Amino acid sequence: MAEEFLKNTKEEADLNQYWYSKRTINALADEAAEAGESVAFLSTPSIFFSMKPGRKRWGQQSRQGDALFDYDRQWESEEGFCFYDFNHPEGIPQSMQGCFDAVVVDPPFITEDVWRKYATAVRFCLRQGGKVLLTTIAENYELLQELFGDLNIAKFMPSIPTLPYQYRIFLNYSPVNPMLSEWNDEIPREFESMQVAKQERRSNVGADAQLCSGGKLSFEELIERELAKEAAAKRQ
Repeated sequence: MAEEFLKNTKEEADLNQYWYSKRTINALADEAAEAGESVAFLSTPSIFFSMKPGRKRWGQQSRQGDALFDYDRQWESEEGFCFYDFNHPEGIPQSMQGCFDAVVVDPPFITEDVWRKYATAVRFCLRQGGKVLLTTIAENYELLQELFGDLNIAKFMPSIPTLPYQYRIFLNYSPVNPMLSEWNDEIPREFESMQVAKQERRSNVGADAQLCSGGKLSFEELIERELAKEAAAKRQ
């Protein structure tokens, strides 16, 4: 369950880990549980280990067919764990090709090159016509459209308490969990009017980055910051 995961699992700064809040984990886990009988969780351990009762429980046998793809080997003894380095998506076992009804993705970085590598992994894992559930900053909307096709944007905004900017939830289908169509009261109401216009171009969203991110950084500054963090992670 979400509460147990958050209680027992510390965020690792070296791995750029930021956990969702309990409410957000439960909302995404309930959605993932309905997305298919087999779901690949790419860099989303909090959701993998927090599926609602009867689906998946922390420390217990995993729901058959689900898999956690993650770089953090602390979970390698858990059923369903598959070591995953996003820089080498070709390292995913061939036996997992086209095995999943849905994929849930939250990369440790928001940069374009990282998202393109994750998209390669998604295409490898996902069955034809499968579902994707993605979380990242609003400014990445057009990039995600390019990589994953037409996307819906959930009204529910995920809460990530230790992250300095606001994420959105993107899906290539209409969400089943009604919670994703409601406002998340963990997020300040000032963000409720924030919209991601489907016609906007990535080159034009920098001016709105302060609103979208919830911080005082421009989109370019956000990316510069993420690139620096990614470079530092590679040097370790």
